[in-house]
Amino acid sequence: MFGILFCVASKININDEMQNEINGVNSAILEANQSLLEFNNSIRELDWEIFDYLQESVSSITDESDFLLDLLGNEKAFDELGKNTQFADARYGLMGINYNTYMEQANQYADALKELDEQFANDPLNMDYLERRNELLESQRDAIKNAEDEKQAIIDLIEEGYNAQLKALDELIQRRKDALDEEKSLYDFNKRIQEQTQNIANLRKQYQAFSTDDSGENQQTLQDLRNQLKDAEEELEETTYSKYLEDQSALLDSLYSSFEEWISIRLDNQDRLISETIAAVNDNSNNIANTINTATSDVGYTVTNSMKEILNTSTGSITDMISNYDSNFSNKMTTLQSAIDNIKANVAQMVANANAEAAAQQAQQQQQQANQGSNYGTGGESPTNSGSSSSSSSSSSSNSSSSSGGSSDYGFFIYKKDSYPKSKLNQCLGSSKNG
Repeated sequence: MFGILFCVASKININDEMQNEINGVNSAILEANQSLLEFNNSIRELDWEIFDYLQESVSSITDESDFLLDLLGNEKAFDELGKNTQFADARYGLMGINYNTYMEQANQYADALKELDEQFANDPLNMDYLERRNELLESQRDAIKNAEDEKQAIIDLIEEGYNAQLKALDELIQRRKDALDEEKSLYDFNKRIQEQTQNIANLRKQYQAFSTDDSGENQQTLQDLRNQLKDAEEELEETTYSKYLEDQSALLDSLYSSFEEWISIRLDNQDRLISETIAAVNDNSNNIANTINTATSDVGYTVTNSMKEILNTSTGSITDMISNYDSNFSNKMTTLQSAIDNIKANVAQMVANANAEAAAQQAQQQQQQANQGSNYGTGGESPTNSGSSSSSSSSSSSNSSSSSGGSSDYGFFIYKKDSYPKSKLNQCLGSSKNG
């Protein structure tokens, strides 16, 4: 009877210990899953931080370009005739660099959004995903807006040049009108002198005629006809000259209006203006680089390596500084795109170096743990307790093996030795049979 009760009690103890073991394993699994989830989140956040750092590095190009634009901002962009100076050309180049850089960043944000959507296709309500997507979307919008602002800045500078040309033309027209007015005054003066001279001559002739007392009706009639013909010729000449002056003034006014209309049509076609400006920047890239280098040298500033690469179109196989934006924008060979690609490569190399250093440190730690476990397994004394029993050494060795990737790479499952006395289990079985 007592044997049966002991057996039942023993079974209860066995079940409790097995349940505790199962609960411990389940808890370890849950902790392992949570650790794996946190690890994956950390890796993903690290990738996002690397991408953000890359964008900050690329943005350094536009930051420097803005500084150079401010440096050239006080220089005269157009001469007296409205023609571009070297500083206007340099400003066009820097604005084009900003425009291309912002559009390249907009493309990169678009690719990042696409990749993010693919990663969270099965978890679209994940808060981390939603927050990250909003961040990328806002950054993409900012990049596109900044690119459009740079385009408008180019158009504004072009319009400023056109207005300078209109002003020069207006001044030229006004000077021509002033010259015509002076010519008219001179003409009127000469005419008055001629009339007065002619009047004196007529008086002298009349005096001579009266003095000779030789006149007739026919002679008087002929003289009247001559005078009438002369007056008609003078009136015709004056009318013709006045019409000439009116036509000249109208032609000048029409020239100004036609040029103003031509400018308005040109400014309406902004895409064409941007394309022509980009082509002009590439054709004039060497002079642009010289202007910028001279301006920075005058203030003691040294451009960055990225800007040096962008401005260096005189050597190497790449001769264009910037390009028009289209679907193949990122694949076009320009010095700006080459500089951006080098920034990407530098960031990737920094990440690779950091990973290699982390891997080396991890390998070193694992080797130290393995050496420590090996010493325990061969009967060596424990650094903390030289008098430990063989079971303690075995336990230490087992734990060391587990932590160093023994039966599980991540140590998710913990081995625990069964300490229940087997003799009691046999007695229980025997008592059960006898019962």
